[in-house]
Amino acid sequence: MASALIVLLLEGSLPKPSISVSPGGVIPMGGNVTIRCRHQHLGMRFLLYKAGDGNYLTYTDPAGSEAEFPITSARREQSGNYTCRDSHRTGEAVYSDLSEPVQIIVADEGHEEEEEEEDSGCRAHPKDDGAGRIQRCRHRCHHR
Repeated sequence: MASALIVLLLEGSLPKPSISVSPGGVIPMGGNVTIRCRHQHLGMRFLLYKAGDGNYLTYTDPAGSEAEFPITSARREQSGNYTCRDSHRTGEAVYSDLSEPVQIIVADEGHEEEEEEEDSGCRAHPKDDGAGRIQRCRHRCHHR
């Protein structure tokens, strides 16, 4: 008689983590960006996902309640929406719901792109400073 192994993944049993990206806005090709995920509990494993990829990209077991996922020498194909979730490091496979997404846009230097933030109606306008570096202006919000 063959025995079967059943793995039960309990999703949504933990509160979803928060996620942020720094710096925000448009990242020049070759630039660096860091995605941070936070949870109120210590000793959790954080998994990073990119929209459109089937499985998680990477995971980390931070000492505290925050995980950092650095992207160095950014490439255009790394543009996209990222989310994270957390789980217990050991024991039962219990996962949080996915965080809200953050968007990363990687653009050629000197190429201006406009990013619209859906909820606030704000726009970020990157500008080339003449030395091949992208400068990010503060968001200007116009509430109607």
